[in-house]
Amino acid sequence: MDSKESHLNERFILSNFSLIFHYEIEQAKTFHHGIQMIEENKEKYVDIPERFRPLNLTSVKQITQAMKTNTRCSVLCVNGTDIKDAGIKEFMDMLKVNQSLLAINLGDCDISIQGVQSVCEKLRDGNNSLQWLFMHNNCIQEEAAESIAEMLRNNNTLTEIGLSYNLLGCNGVTRISRALHTNSTLRYLHLEDNSIEDDGADALAEMLRVNNTLTHLMLCYNKITCLGASYLAQALKQNDTLFLLFMSQNHIRDEGAEELAIMLRVNNSLSLLSVHGNLMTQKGERFIAEAIMENDAILYLEMADIPIICKDEHDFLLKRAKRKMEANKKAYVSKWDDLIESSKLENKVPWMRSKLMVVGKGAAGKTATVRSLLGQKFEPKWISTVGADLTQTNIRMTEGNKDDSKWTVIDKTDATFTLDAAARYRAVNGDKAITPEALKKRKSKKAALGEMSTVSPVPMTESQKTSIKMKEKDLKAQIQRVGEREDGDLEMKKFAHHLLLKSKRAGSENSLSFTIWDYGGQTVFYTLHHLFLTKYGVYLLVFDMCEVVTNSEDALPYIKFWLNSINMHAPSAPILLVGTYLDIIENDSETLRDINKSIKGVLSAKALKNVKVQKNEDEKLCFFPISNKLGIGINKIRTTIENVTIKQDYINFEVSLRWMRCLDTMIDSKDRSWLSLQEAKSIASGVGILSQRELLEMLRMLNELGVIVHLNATAALRNIVTTNPQWLVDEVSKIIRHSELHSNADMFEKAGLTDDADDLFENALASEDLLDFLWGTHANFFIDFMRRTFLLSEYQFKNEKKYLVPSMIVAKENPQINKLPKCGESPERYVFDFSKHYLPIGVFERLVCLCLAHSSRIEGAKKPELYKESAYIWFGAGADDSIHLEQSGDQILILIWNHSKAS
Repeated sequence: MDSKESHLNERFILSNFSLIFHYEIEQAKTFHHGIQMIEENKEKYVDIPERFRPLNLTSVKQITQAMKTNTRCSVLCVNGTDIKDAGIKEFMDMLKVNQSLLAINLGDCDISIQGVQSVCEKLRDGNNSLQWLFMHNNCIQEEAAESIAEMLRNNNTLTEIGLSYNLLGCNGVTRISRALHTNSTLRYLHLEDNSIEDDGADALAEMLRVNNTLTHLMLCYNKITCLGASYLAQALKQNDTLFLLFMSQNHIRDEGAEELAIMLRVNNSLSLLSVHGNLMTQKGERFIAEAIMENDAILYLEMADIPIICKDEHDFLLKRAKRKMEANKKAYVSKWDDLIESSKLENKVPWMRSKLMVVGKGAAGKTATVRSLLGQKFEPKWISTVGADLTQTNIRMTEGNKDDSKWTVIDKTDATFTLDAAARYRAVNGDKAITPEALKKRKSKKAALGEMSTVSPVPMTESQKTSIKMKEKDLKAQIQRVGEREDGDLEMKKFAHHLLLKSKRAGSENSLSFTIWDYGGQTVFYTLHHLFLTKYGVYLLVFDMCEVVTNSEDALPYIKFWLNSINMHAPSAPILLVGTYLDIIENDSETLRDINKSIKGVLSAKALKNVKVQKNEDEKLCFFPISNKLGIGINKIRTTIENVTIKQDYINFEVSLRWMRCLDTMIDSKDRSWLSLQEAKSIASGVGILSQRELLEMLRMLNELGVIVHLNATAALRNIVTTNPQWLVDEVSKIIRHSELHSNADMFEKAGLTDDADDLFENALASEDLLDFLWGTHANFFIDFMRRTFLLSEYQFKNEKKYLVPSMIVAKENPQINKLPKCGESPERYVFDFSKHYLPIGVFERLVCLCLAHSSRIEGAKKPELYKESAYIWFGAGADDSIHLEQSGDQILILIWNHSKAS
């Protein structure tokens, strides 16, 4: 089985709320032996064998301690272990450290409302990697639903949640449904056997009218009647994203079946429908079967057994419906073949992609503004961004009313650049996209295809069978039957849902995609940003209007600094100045005019005369005032971003479909976050990109759009292609971080590295032990990367081997020139004057890195004296073997005593 197929089989098991990952630690002879296996990173899937259950708190602590150092395990199953609330808290504390875990199964763990709150608090407030959470069969009641809802409003990583076989009731499900009005990441929702009844179905229907990310909804065993079925059917006439709906074992009669049938005649996204075990008669079955004859999207239906020998008209109708679904499957396979053939052509298509860069001072409201743009709930608790946060989003602008556009976060697990581009190409070019040779090949393949084959599901062990509750059996059988078909139609698993939805959207002229970069606002991160500010994009410069009013001497220089930075890196990029906290200044027109006057004063600087600041024409301002708390002004900046982006030349730059195939392959390559240029060249050659020049042009464009990072400053940097920019930012930000906001003191204390961490935050010196702890097996890679980007320098004096991180140097009193140590000669004086424009942050620090690297290589050189804006560095043992560097405003002063040594 290849890696793709393996991933899909695993994903199917996960998506069906754990038929469960019993890749048990069966080899473990004792519990202690099992803990050792976790510590040694031997298991990717950790499921506690039944002989070690139930777990007491001591055992739980041993597991969580081992998981804190485990970097390989992605799935942890502790279902049925009765760990209770205290154990849940230990696992949630573990998630603060472990960033490799993708799924956790907490089913049947005897969790109370306090345990649910612990889980939700972690997933609400913490930056974590968890994508799948299962809490089935825990007697979770409606009182706990508000915690779950609040988590779903704020979490942006979870794609699946299992809440089946609980006691949420209609009120609890209503709360969760309302949270999903704004959630843009959850795709799978399991609510089987929660007594949600018709009122709960009504709440879910209201959610489906506005939510455009949920794809799988499981509602079996919920006492839903015809009324509830009608609510859902009406919503699904508007919803075009739901892919799977399970409504088996409810109380739906023929009238409800008729409502579902009417829906099926207009819905073109639903592909799997289960209504088995309801109260409908042959009349109801006939309604649905007749509707399927007019539906080109439905692929699987669980309703009634299809007879081998037809005895009456009803049997014939069911068989015809089955044949129609088989024809739908073959049609989708054909469409997939067309897309694949399209992606192999040399043709090009506009990618309609940009980069949105959100910059500004710390605590100005940048992250809150991003959340508002994405339609997410305002979070009053301020959480400082570390380095930068990246979000992939797709924008669907509504025809004729662009104020109704929806910004949707793209699931991180999707790698569909090829599919999106090929679908857009097909939508724009129609049948012209397929060559005669491809059409001929398609026909021959269809003739040979015949009936679609099926593959047996992954076999279940005896321990799995006995652990499944009796009342789950009917539902599991349904899921397994669908699973057999999904595994058999492996290619369908890959593309069916995207074919249903993306082909029509990708070709739309009102479709855009963004990579949003939300940059950390603390000055410690500014030396990092020069690597990632690019010219293909739109900039949001966010500032606090209250600070401009009360402390303009501090606020306005930050605005000027960012305008200068953007102007240097992207002189043609449009800039939106966004003023936050409109609710606090009470939308006072006079105050807004005063702020506008101050901003205009900044923009009047000669160096900024050509910046592309977008005007707020409606309010006759040079900035856009907003309130993230009240949602005021958000639609206006959203629409302005869309309008200015669509006018940029690069938006219509036609990309080769082969480039997209190359990009997807690089991203999927060996689960790695970076490749060498030679590896990228090999991948490119495999998809038909044979020219080095074309490869470098592709990498340049992808870097400018923020999809990858490929730097060109040196040959060594040019040899690194980072396919996961967030990983790069996160890892570098483990060293470059604010000492008070992001210190992680507890983590360093547990690792016995408190002194090392203090040395970093107080003296800007990182020990090898500290770097090994933070970067693990990637330590050498990041040391080399940061050296070459001048973010770090060797610091080797008197047998002390460390690394200096100049941006981490804390402000100390700088020695004045007249207080410098006396030397035998008068120094030569050099001044680098940037005052006609501005001195970018990081230039002085990089100069210190260069000098320090040279000094470290000279035997006997004295230890440097380093300050925030000055440095005294020796190139020998003598008093005059030194240079003094000092930054003053937009000037750098260099004093050299011994010119021969310094050179």
